[in-house]
Amino acid sequence: MIKEVPKFPRRDIVKRVARTVMLNSHQDALPINIDDMFSLPDYLLIEAEEAERKAGMKLPIEFWNNETVDAMTCYRAGMYVTLYKSEGRSLQRIRFTKAHELGHIALQHFTDFECPDSFSIYNSSQYQVLEREADMFAAELLAPTPVLKALSIVDSCHIQSICNISQPAAEFTIADMKMDLNVSEYDKNNVLRRFHRYIFTMEHLKRLNLDRCPNCKGKIEKGNRFCMVCGESLIGSNQGVTQRYHQPSLTRNGRLLYCNRCGNTQFRGGQLKCNMCDQPLYNKCFNLEHNNLLPGVARFCPQCAGVTTFFHAGIIKAWDKDANDIRMEDEYFSKSIEGIPLSKDWHYWVHEILIHENLPLYIELKDSVAILDENDLIIFSDVKNIPVEFIRDELKKYCELDVISISVDQGGVKYDF
Repeated sequence: MIKEVPKFPRRDIVKRVARTVMLNSHQDALPINIDDMFSLPDYLLIEAEEAERKAGMKLPIEFWNNETVDAMTCYRAGMYVTLYKSEGRSLQRIRFTKAHELGHIALQHFTDFECPDSFSIYNSSQYQVLEREADMFAAELLAPTPVLKALSIVDSCHIQSICNISQPAAEFTIADMKMDLNVSEYDKNNVLRRFHRYIFTMEHLKRLNLDRCPNCKGKIEKGNRFCMVCGESLIGSNQGVTQRYHQPSLTRNGRLLYCNRCGNTQFRGGQLKCNMCDQPLYNKCFNLEHNNLLPGVARFCPQCAGVTTFFHAGIIKAWDKDANDIRMEDEYFSKSIEGIPLSKDWHYWVHEILIHENLPLYIELKDSVAILDENDLIIFSDVKNIPVEFIRDELKKYCELDVISISVDQGGVKYDF
């Protein structure tokens, strides 16, 4: 049944379909492999130039003469055929074009509405809303908003590099993200769970060329005289891949989420130190002239190289020891116990969900690991009493895991390397 063309883009539907397509593709890192999306047997993706040269296909002269048209998709005999122009176009532009055409297919524009191909959609003012939907789909597919928000990436240049898209596409993504305030977060947790390793290990840094300290490769902020990570004088700097360093869990205003020394989670407004053990709750320089709030990763004041409150209290380690811990931590996702891989879903649930939903339990389980042996979840933890029903219910809610039984092995953990 032919439907009436919507008057406005269906943002909720577009976001939902884009995320479903991405989740079905089993991709878990950026940039998205868009060609892999066309691997279904009823999809055919081919360069327009190659189609004419090798297959003898004759495309409309209007298609070639219109430089603003980058591709055309048609639906014939149950198969979607997408022809895209490549000559004179950047790889980033081609990637967005492919994702745009896939949007027309996934959103069922050819079967739900009276339009034979995407070229007719482009040329008709009646169908321009469908063009907008295809652009929204492409932006969400190539630059998934839950992932970018989790990484706090809002800079156009960084989005270009991380997602391998053009500047206009990156700016479209930013504008789209700003309009997302009232859009339902359908499948947000599933997207974040799929990309958890990528987000947690900050793999996106490998694609960014940032100012970094020559000594520790820590990120350098504009105006810093000394490196906040290693304390070295910043006489010079270089650009390249920056090193990730740990910082404690903080609230939005920069206060410790919980006391790392005694586990206290209850703080009164205005407190500067933990009321249980006197540990500092904010990271600052001891020099009152440089008393601005510092990032949780800062071990030294960027103005005078003085030791920060967090580093002095032992909340964060020396940079070289921390860098080694980071390498070991990143190996979590390739470790196993008795040949069974450590559960990424458990790691996601503990470090991304539990820390917000049940902070006391997170503090107890943050160093635990687990494996999923068929439908049995085996947790390796020193915690003696674990609320089994809570874990079962929450894992079902956030990870869609139907756990039949839960057993706890207390004590040390043995890994297979």
